[in-house]
Order: sequence, then C-alpha cells, then structure tokens
Amino acid sequence: MTHDRGLYEEHKIDFDAVALGKSYLERALQLNPQLVYARSVLVQQRIADRNRSMREILRNVPRESQYQTVSALPEGERFSFLPELAIEAYMEGESADYYKKDQAGAKAAWERARKYAQDALQLAPKFRDNSNYGTAIYMGNIVLGMVTFREGNKQAAVNYMLAASHAPAAEDLDYYIPFHTRLTGYLLKYGERESVIEFLERVAQVSVMAKTQLLDAASQIRRGIQPNWYPRDKTNQ
Repeated sequence: MTHDRGLYEEHKIDFDAVALGKSYLERALQLNPQLVYARSVLVQQRIADRNRSMREILRNVPRESQYQTVSALPEGERFSFLPELAIEAYMEGESADYYKKDQAGAKAAWERARKYAQDALQLAPKFRDNSNYGTAIYMGNIVLGMVTFREGNKQAAVNYMLAASHAPAAEDLDYYIPFHTRLTGYLLKYGERESVIEFLERVAQVSVMAKTQLLDAASQIRRGIQPNWYPRDKTNQ
C-alpha cells in the first residue's frame, strides 16, 4: 500500500486537466469552427457542469421536497435545470415501476416529471434568447409525451412528440439529442409509423451529431426494419 501511495503521489498532477483540455478544444474551434467532435465535447461538458450545480443544490433535499426547492430558485436558474430534472424524475419513475414494483413511487415520480416539464414550457417564452430555449421545448415535450403515454393517451403522446420536433435549433440539440428513443420506440411499437418518421426526419434537420443516426432510423422504418432502439421486451402498457 505504501509503495502504491508513493506511485500515486509521484504522478499526481498539479494543474486542472479539465480546464486545460477545455482550453485546447476552444483553441481548436477558433482555428477550425467546423470541428464537430470538439464542439460536442464542450457542449457535453457544459451540460455536465450544469447538472453538477443542480445536484449540489438538491443534494440533501428529500425527493418529495425537491419540486418546492426548485420552484423557489430564480427563474433563470430554474429554467436551466428544469429539462434535466424532468428527465431524471421520469427515469426515477421507470426504475420504481420496473425494478422495485413500486407503483405509488412511480406515479409520484412521473407527476414530478410532468410538473418540471410543464414549468419548463411555461417559462420558455421568457427565455427565447437563452441557449437553453430549444432544449426546454424539446425535452419538456418529450417528457410530457412519455408521461401521457404511460397514462394510456397515445394521441396526446404523439402530439407532444411532434411538438418536440418543432423545437428551434440550439447548441445542446445540435450536438446532443437526448432521450427520444423511449417515446419513439413505444409509439412505433403501438403503430405510430408515419408520425415517428416525421419526428426523426424533422429533428435530423437541427442535429449535427445525430443527423445520420436519425435519418437511418427513419429509412429503416420505411423499409419495415426495426431500429436498434425498438423495444424488445414487453412494456407495462
């Protein structure tokens, strides 16, 4: 153990490697703004930093009190957190439902997800110039689509999915299209072929990183092929 500790201390760095890497990426983009991978890494780092700030605020807050805590934040800060909070609450519901068989816990989590998503969409008109605006429109509608699908309202879920596809271009969406495969997968499984194709092709117009993947999936569906994100197991619907 002493020997291992000595090796660790010998190789311990005395600078911020993340900050240095970020500066290299930013410099690379100054030289060539078309470097997709460099911009993607910076976008994902920004999202990770934002999520760390969010989790720090909520670290010691019980889940049942988190909505009230978030609602008390300044609107700008709240707006930046709401889309990710909506997704996390929805996924918490899936975990409670599928793994723990806790239907009451799942229902409570999905209700929080609904509130977060609705709040994001309600605040969005105040933040049209915010870099998070398109993300809020997209993710808010996707989460509401999943929640309403869980409630058995397929048509409302389709409407939310298509509303998400109209989200304006935003850097987060250009380089990071999250969470669409659950909603599109379930809707495709339940017969929504044309609407899913429409969603995929429309979102591909604003995506940089996922453009080829989205268009390939739309093409597969047209040819009667199931995309790799098609649900393979039985859903709870």
